[in-house]
Amino acid sequence: MDTHPNPPRWVPDPTGRHQYRYWDGAQWTDHVSDHGVTSTESVTATGPVAPVGGVPPAYQPSYQPSYPPSYQYVTQGWVTDPTKVMGRRYGAFFIDGLLVVAVVALLFFSFATRYTVAQALTDPACHYASDSSNQVSCDNRFVITTNNTVYELRSDGSGYFIGFLLAFDGLYFAVLQGLIGATLGKLATGVRVVQADGSPPGVLRAAVRSLLFFVDGPFTIYICGVVTTATSRGHRRVGDMAAGTYVVAKERAGEPVVV
Repeated sequence: MDTHPNPPRWVPDPTGRHQYRYWDGAQWTDHVSDHGVTSTESVTATGPVAPVGGVPPAYQPSYQPSYPPSYQYVTQGWVTDPTKVMGRRYGAFFIDGLLVVAVVALLFFSFATRYTVAQALTDPACHYASDSSNQVSCDNRFVITTNNTVYELRSDGSGYFIGFLLAFDGLYFAVLQGLIGATLGKLATGVRVVQADGSPPGVLRAAVRSLLFFVDGPFTIYICGVVTTATSRGHRRVGDMAAGTYVVAKERAGEPVVV
Protein backbone atom coordinates (compact mmCIF):
# COMPACT_ATOMS: atom_id res chain seq x y z
CA MET A 1 0.00 0.00 0.00
CA ASP A 2 1.34 3.46 -0.92
CA THR A 3 1.92 5.52 2.24
CA HIS A 4 2.49 8.75 0.29
CA PRO A 5 0.13 11.40 1.77
CA ASN A 6 -1.38 11.96 -1.64
CA PRO A 7 -0.38 9.02 -3.89
CA PRO A 8 -0.82 8.97 -7.69
CA ARG A 9 -4.37 7.91 -8.59
CA TRP A 10 -7.46 8.65 -10.66
CA VAL A 11 -9.66 11.27 -8.98
CA PRO A 12 -12.99 12.81 -10.03
CA ASP A 13 -11.98 15.59 -12.45
CA PRO A 14 -11.86 18.87 -10.48
CA THR A 15 -12.56 20.85 -13.67
CA GLY A 16 -15.90 19.11 -14.09
CA ARG A 17 -15.24 18.42 -17.79
CA HIS A 18 -14.49 14.70 -17.43
CA GLN A 19 -15.29 11.78 -15.19
CA TYR A 20 -11.74 11.33 -13.86
CA ARG A 21 -8.41 13.14 -14.08
CA TYR A 22 -5.07 11.62 -13.06
CA TRP A 23 -3.23 13.07 -10.06
CA ASP A 24 0.48 12.11 -10.30
CA GLY A 25 1.20 12.60 -6.61
CA ALA A 26 2.30 16.22 -7.00
CA GLN A 27 0.03 17.86 -9.58
CA TRP A 28 -2.94 17.36 -11.87
CA THR A 29 -2.04 15.88 -15.27
CA ASP A 30 -3.60 16.12 -18.73
CA HIS A 31 -4.72 12.45 -18.62
CA VAL A 32 -8.49 12.09 -18.31
CA SER A 33 -10.90 9.15 -18.39
CA ASP A 34 -14.60 8.93 -19.25
CA HIS A 35 -16.40 5.61 -18.76
CA GLY A 36 -13.17 3.66 -19.17
CA VAL A 37 -11.92 5.55 -22.25
CA THR A 38 -8.74 7.58 -21.69
CA SER A 39 -7.70 10.74 -23.51
CA THR A 40 -5.80 13.93 -22.78
CA GLU A 41 -6.94 17.49 -22.16
CA SER A 42 -5.04 20.27 -20.47
CA VAL A 43 -6.18 21.33 -17.04
CA THR A 44 -6.12 24.92 -18.34
CA ALA A 45 -8.23 24.22 -21.45
CA THR A 46 -10.82 26.87 -22.20
CA GLY A 47 -14.46 26.38 -21.40
CA PRO A 48 -16.67 26.50 -18.32
CA VAL A 49 -14.97 24.72 -15.47
CA ALA A 50 -15.33 24.27 -11.77
CA PRO A 51 -12.51 25.68 -9.62
CA VAL A 52 -9.51 23.38 -9.93
CA GLY A 53 -8.34 23.75 -6.36
CA GLY A 54 -4.96 22.71 -5.08
CA VAL A 55 -4.83 18.96 -4.46
CA PRO A 56 -7.33 16.15 -4.01
CA PRO A 57 -8.29 15.15 -0.46
CA ALA A 58 -5.27 13.52 1.10
CA TYR A 59 -5.17 9.81 1.73
CA GLN A 60 -4.95 9.20 5.47
CA PRO A 61 -2.63 6.27 6.34
CA SER A 62 -4.34 5.90 9.69
CA TYR A 63 -7.57 4.92 7.96
CA GLN A 64 -7.57 1.13 7.78
CA PRO A 65 -10.89 -0.32 6.61
CA SER A 66 -11.41 -4.04 7.01
CA TYR A 67 -10.27 -5.05 3.49
CA PRO A 68 -7.54 -7.49 2.47
CA PRO A 69 -3.99 -6.04 2.00
CA SER A 70 -4.26 -6.50 -1.77
CA TYR A 71 -6.73 -3.60 -2.04
CA GLN A 72 -5.46 -0.33 -3.48
CA TYR A 73 -6.68 3.25 -3.11
CA VAL A 74 -7.52 4.38 -6.62
CA THR A 75 -10.43 6.81 -6.85
CA GLN A 76 -12.98 7.51 -4.15
CA GLY A 77 -12.43 4.46 -2.02
CA TRP A 78 -10.94 1.01 -1.93
CA VAL A 79 -11.11 -1.29 -4.93
CA THR A 80 -9.57 -4.65 -5.74
CA ASP A 81 -6.45 -5.34 -7.76
CA PRO A 82 -7.79 -5.07 -11.36
CA THR A 83 -5.83 -8.16 -12.49
CA LYS A 84 -7.39 -10.52 -9.95
CA VAL A 85 -9.74 -12.01 -12.53
CA MET A 86 -8.31 -15.50 -13.00
CA GLY A 87 -11.72 -17.21 -12.81
CA ARG A 88 -13.01 -15.00 -15.62
CA ARG A 89 -9.84 -15.61 -17.65
CA TYR A 90 -10.26 -19.38 -17.43
CA GLY A 91 -13.87 -18.99 -18.53
CA ALA A 92 -12.79 -16.88 -21.52
CA PHE A 93 -10.12 -19.47 -22.40
CA PHE A 94 -12.68 -22.28 -22.60
CA ILE A 95 -15.13 -20.20 -24.66
CA ASP A 96 -12.40 -19.20 -27.13
CA GLY A 97 -11.12 -22.79 -27.17
CA LEU A 98 -14.54 -24.10 -28.19
CA LEU A 99 -14.75 -21.46 -30.92
CA VAL A 100 -11.31 -22.43 -32.28
CA VAL A 101 -12.26 -26.13 -32.28
CA ALA A 102 -15.43 -25.28 -34.20
CA VAL A 103 -13.45 -23.26 -36.77
CA VAL A 104 -10.84 -26.03 -37.18
CA ALA A 105 -13.60 -28.60 -37.71
CA LEU A 106 -15.37 -26.39 -40.24
CA LEU A 107 -12.18 -25.80 -42.22
CA PHE A 108 -11.14 -29.47 -42.07
CA PHE A 109 -14.42 -30.76 -43.47
CA SER A 110 -14.49 -27.95 -46.05
CA PHE A 111 -11.09 -28.79 -47.56
CA ALA A 112 -10.87 -32.56 -46.94
CA THR A 113 -11.18 -35.12 -49.72
CA ARG A 114 -14.27 -37.32 -49.35
CA TYR A 115 -14.62 -41.05 -49.96
CA THR A 116 -17.26 -43.62 -49.25
CA VAL A 117 -16.20 -46.29 -46.77
CA ALA A 118 -16.15 -48.86 -49.60
CA GLN A 119 -13.83 -46.65 -51.68
CA ALA A 120 -11.48 -46.08 -48.73
CA LEU A 121 -11.22 -49.81 -48.00
CA THR A 122 -9.93 -50.47 -51.54
CA ASP A 123 -6.71 -48.73 -50.42
CA PRO A 124 -4.38 -51.37 -48.90
CA ALA A 125 -3.34 -48.90 -46.18
CA CYS A 126 -6.94 -48.44 -44.99
CA HIS A 127 -8.96 -50.82 -42.84
CA TYR A 128 -11.58 -50.79 -40.13
CA ALA A 129 -10.24 -49.56 -36.80
CA SER A 130 -9.46 -52.34 -34.35
CA ASP A 131 -11.74 -50.84 -31.69
CA SER A 132 -14.67 -50.02 -33.97
CA SER A 133 -16.43 -51.66 -36.88
CA ASN A 134 -17.75 -48.28 -38.06
CA GLN A 135 -14.52 -46.26 -38.18
CA VAL A 136 -11.96 -46.46 -40.98
CA SER A 137 -8.27 -46.13 -40.10
CA CYS A 138 -5.49 -45.53 -42.63
CA ASP A 139 -1.83 -46.22 -41.86
CA ASN A 140 0.26 -43.02 -41.44
CA ARG A 141 -2.69 -40.84 -42.47
CA PHE A 142 -5.31 -38.95 -40.52
CA VAL A 143 -8.90 -39.63 -41.55
CA ILE A 144 -12.30 -39.06 -39.96
CA THR A 145 -15.32 -41.26 -40.64
CA THR A 146 -18.85 -39.92 -40.31
CA ASN A 147 -21.72 -42.21 -41.30
CA ASN A 148 -20.62 -43.66 -44.66
CA THR A 149 -18.14 -40.89 -45.54
CA VAL A 150 -14.38 -40.85 -44.93
CA TYR A 151 -12.64 -37.43 -44.83
CA GLU A 152 -8.90 -37.04 -45.46
CA LEU A 153 -6.98 -33.78 -45.70
CA ARG A 154 -4.59 -34.29 -48.58
CA SER A 155 -1.85 -31.97 -49.78
CA ASP A 156 -4.14 -30.27 -52.31
CA GLY A 157 -6.37 -29.08 -49.46
CA SER A 158 -3.94 -28.70 -46.56
CA GLY A 159 -2.53 -25.41 -47.84
CA TYR A 160 -5.96 -23.81 -47.89
CA PHE A 161 -6.76 -25.28 -44.48
CA ILE A 162 -3.59 -23.85 -42.90
CA GLY A 163 -3.96 -20.51 -44.67
CA PHE A 164 -7.54 -19.93 -43.56
CA LEU A 165 -6.73 -21.08 -40.02
CA LEU A 166 -3.81 -18.65 -39.76
CA ALA A 167 -6.00 -15.86 -41.16
CA PHE A 168 -8.67 -16.60 -38.57
CA ASP A 169 -6.13 -16.64 -35.72
CA GLY A 170 -4.60 -13.37 -36.90
CA LEU A 171 -7.92 -11.55 -37.25
CA TYR A 172 -9.36 -12.95 -34.03
CA PHE A 173 -6.47 -12.92 -31.57
CA ALA A 174 -4.32 -10.10 -33.01
CA VAL A 175 -6.60 -7.64 -34.80
CA LEU A 176 -9.82 -7.97 -32.77
CA GLN A 177 -8.06 -8.27 -29.42
CA GLY A 178 -5.59 -5.55 -30.36
CA LEU A 179 -8.28 -3.02 -31.28
CA ILE A 180 -10.87 -3.61 -28.56
CA GLY A 181 -8.85 -5.57 -26.01
CA ALA A 182 -11.05 -8.65 -26.07
CA THR A 183 -11.97 -11.84 -27.86
CA LEU A 184 -15.55 -13.11 -27.76
CA GLY A 185 -14.62 -15.17 -24.71
CA LYS A 186 -13.29 -12.12 -22.89
CA LEU A 187 -16.33 -10.07 -23.87
CA ALA A 188 -18.56 -12.80 -22.44
CA THR A 189 -16.70 -13.08 -19.14
CA GLY A 190 -16.00 -9.38 -18.64
CA VAL A 191 -12.22 -9.03 -18.96
CA ARG A 192 -10.01 -6.92 -21.20
CA VAL A 193 -6.39 -7.01 -22.37
CA VAL A 194 -4.76 -3.61 -21.83
CA GLN A 195 -1.41 -1.86 -21.78
CA ALA A 196 -0.04 -0.47 -18.52
CA ASP A 197 -1.87 2.83 -19.11
CA GLY A 198 -5.21 1.03 -19.46
CA SER A 199 -5.60 1.45 -23.23
CA PRO A 200 -6.17 -1.43 -25.71
CA PRO A 201 -2.90 -3.20 -26.59
CA GLY A 202 -2.85 -2.55 -30.31
CA VAL A 203 -2.41 -5.17 -33.03
CA LEU A 204 1.37 -5.65 -32.65
CA ARG A 205 1.27 -6.26 -28.90
CA ALA A 206 -1.75 -8.53 -29.27
CA ALA A 207 0.07 -10.51 -31.98
CA VAL A 208 3.15 -10.98 -29.75
CA ARG A 209 0.93 -12.04 -26.86
CA SER A 210 -0.93 -14.53 -29.05
CA LEU A 211 2.21 -16.07 -30.57
CA LEU A 212 3.71 -16.69 -27.13
CA PHE A 213 0.54 -18.48 -26.05
CA PHE A 214 2.18 -21.57 -27.55
CA VAL A 215 4.89 -21.28 -24.86
CA ASP A 216 2.34 -20.68 -22.11
CA GLY A 217 0.03 -23.34 -23.48
CA PRO A 218 0.53 -26.46 -25.62
CA PHE A 219 4.37 -26.46 -25.72
CA THR A 220 4.50 -26.72 -21.90
CA ILE A 221 1.21 -28.62 -21.44
CA TYR A 222 -0.21 -25.33 -20.06
CA ILE A 223 2.00 -25.58 -16.96
CA CYS A 224 3.91 -22.39 -17.84
CA GLY A 225 0.74 -20.33 -18.21
CA VAL A 226 -0.85 -21.66 -15.03
CA VAL A 227 2.28 -21.13 -12.91
CA THR A 228 3.19 -17.66 -14.21
CA THR A 229 -0.34 -16.25 -13.90
CA ALA A 230 -0.61 -17.67 -10.39
CA THR A 231 2.72 -16.35 -9.11
CA SER A 232 3.65 -13.22 -11.09
CA ARG A 233 2.84 -9.66 -10.09
CA GLY A 234 -0.20 -8.65 -12.10
CA HIS A 235 -1.06 -12.30 -12.91
CA ARG A 236 0.83 -12.19 -16.21
CA ARG A 237 1.76 -15.11 -18.42
CA VAL A 238 4.90 -15.06 -20.57
CA GLY A 239 2.92 -13.56 -23.47
CA ASP A 240 1.79 -10.66 -21.28
CA MET A 241 5.32 -10.02 -20.00
CA ALA A 242 6.74 -9.93 -23.52
CA ALA A 243 3.93 -7.76 -24.92
CA GLY A 244 3.68 -5.43 -21.93
CA THR A 245 0.02 -6.26 -21.33
CA TYR A 246 -2.29 -7.07 -18.45
CA VAL A 247 -5.70 -8.72 -18.25
CA VAL A 248 -8.09 -6.68 -16.10
CA ALA A 249 -11.78 -6.52 -15.23
CA LYS A 250 -13.70 -4.70 -17.97
CA GLU A 251 -14.87 -2.02 -15.55
CA ARG A 252 -11.22 -1.13 -14.86
CA ALA A 253 -10.18 -0.83 -18.52
CA GLY A 254 -9.06 2.72 -19.26
CA GLU A 255 -7.35 3.18 -15.91
CA PRO A 256 -3.59 2.82 -15.41
CA VAL A 257 -2.94 -0.67 -14.05
CA VAL A 258 -1.91 -0.52 -10.39
CA VAL A 259 -1.04 -3.90 -8.85
